[in-house]
Amino acid sequence: MGFPKFYSSISQRFPSLVIFIDDLQWADSASLGLIQSLMGESKTSFLLLIGAYRDNEVSSVHPLIQTVNEIKKVGQW
Repeated sequence: MGFPKFYSSISQRFPSLVIFIDDLQWADSASLGLIQSLMGESKTSFLLLIGAYRDNEVSSVHPLIQTVNEIKKVGQW
């Protein structure tokens, strides 16, 4: 089914969804891609995504920071 379809189906019944993801410094590329995809969906206007990470474990070239920068660049932030 996939998470985007899951979100779409539940957002029809429950108009708001909050997702909290901890330890994003360990997120794999597929998870970061899902986050980027969700932030770009126009159907996710009632989605609040909260992420936490240890800033002492990431640098400017870390995949998480690069993903956040890409989201910011296209105005999805």
